[in-house]
Amino acid sequence: MIAKYNYGLGSNAMSSYVLVVGFHHKKGTSVEYVYPELETGLDLPPAWNFIPPIALPDGAHNFDKDYIFFTAPSLEQKPTTLFGVACFRQVDARNFSNLTPDLTRNSVQKSVVFLSPAALFGAVCRLLDDVTDDFISASSCEEGYEILRKGFEDIQAAVNRIVRSSSFEGELFFLLTIR
Repeated sequence: MIAKYNYGLGSNAMSSYVLVVGFHHKKGTSVEYVYPELETGLDLPPAWNFIPPIALPDGAHNFDKDYIFFTAPSLEQKPTTLFGVACFRQVDARNFSNLTPDLTRNSVQKSVVFLSPAALFGAVCRLLDDVTDDFISASSCEEGYEILRKGFEDIQAAVNRIVRSSSFEGELFFLLTIR
């Protein structure tokens, strides 16, 4: 099965990332965190500039939570495509512990994005949902970022297990509605 679906497993680490995209009422969507850190810091490479508005799309303010699935080009030669899952939340600003003085709206919008070389949208969504809730509930930025790093490792390990398992094809469509 690995030969059929070669996602760079084996001795090479998977090229996965976790990002946080926030919405600022004057600046729009912006990347607030990336792990593992990019050479450019929070400045996304040009090929990924579409990710912030996809992760927190127009109209997101009409929902408390939702999920977005998308693809992005890889930053490495192989794999050539990364599969993205964005879990966004809108919470009452009074319930958000990491407020900054420039956040003046009644609600805070955040999206946690996981990029993976494996097209396991449903499985990643299921795991990322809990990580996103824990991140939003964190009592400090440092605690939130630690939750994201741990969540990244857990999701990456789960993706590795699924890709190597005999149930790989069954996981491809988990939680997805095909119309």
